[in-house]
Amino acid sequence: MREKSWHIANFQSKVNAKAVDGATIYSRELRGLLEQSGLHLHTHHLEDILDEKINGGALFKNSGSRVVASVGPYAYLYHYYREKAGGNFSIIRDIHSGAWTGYLMQEWLCTPLTRPGDAVIFPSYYAKDMYNRLFPDVAEKATTFVSHPLFPGEKFAEWRPCKPDNSCIKIGYIGRLSRDKNLPATLESVALLRERMPGRRIEFHLLGGPYDTDISYISDCWKQYGGTTGSLIYWGTNVSNSKVSEFYKTIDLLVFFSTSNVEALGRIVLEARHWNVPVCMSAFAAANELSHPSQQVKVHYAPGIYSCDDCVALGSISAEEASETIAGLLDSYTPPPINQ
Repeated sequence: MREKSWHIANFQSKVNAKAVDGATIYSRELRGLLEQSGLHLHTHHLEDILDEKINGGALFKNSGSRVVASVGPYAYLYHYYREKAGGNFSIIRDIHSGAWTGYLMQEWLCTPLTRPGDAVIFPSYYAKDMYNRLFPDVAEKATTFVSHPLFPGEKFAEWRPCKPDNSCIKIGYIGRLSRDKNLPATLESVALLRERMPGRRIEFHLLGGPYDTDISYISDCWKQYGGTTGSLIYWGTNVSNSKVSEFYKTIDLLVFFSTSNVEALGRIVLEARHWNVPVCMSAFAAANELSHPSQQVKVHYAPGIYSCDDCVALGSISAEEASETIAGLLDSYTPPPINQ
């Protein structure tokens, strides 16, 4: 097969260093991952396609070029540029969110401009099914596929959980400090473990930055549910990879009760599995791709119309049900393996 000319967009220098989430990390790591797979990439900046001096598709001269438009929800600019410049190259774009205005707008604008040979990458089958239903014309023309953040063919190591200390149980949470992650109910569910596991110290470890809540609000909620100041441990935000590794090695179980409209995967569930940390999560979004039903907590959906501009909770979880599931996982020490 004739070697293709691969181009990858680079606009990470423009991204606020504090705006770190799974999608941002993916964009930062993508070039290195593609080069590790043997591809030679030509890097350009998003602004290059807006340069008035570029015309006739000169940025991607080779008719066999493939452009990896990993620029957040702005891939439509490449499709528009190709159309107006008469370009003859294929575009690979990605989607890193659930029902969020940014990617919904991207796909709406890309629909009439998508061509056979283009591709759309999704982080989960949940996201792929959602967007294929919303934009069937794209699914008919482009190749759509799922790429979990794992190398092809790679499997997790044999499950070797560490038995929790009988005197102290450490529950972890990592992510935005926000209500769409159901943090208040999460705090209550962890606090309720004291009743289910009498005589044990229950600690709640958090790593993440403020969104519509902050550590002061969380601390107040924790105290309201009977937790002590010393048993709420905040690791901060935007920490180093070594600190994140230390976090996973410290906790006995990770909780992830998000019902956010923007949820598309749950990268931290995969990270926890890598570190042999059990996970208790909401039965939402890509949960069935990441965990066994015995590790999931039922979601109680609230009917209504929701805005896709912000991060909102589409449902809630019962703190009592969550606490019961957490306790069961801690007692078994051997949660079912992740679906593969």
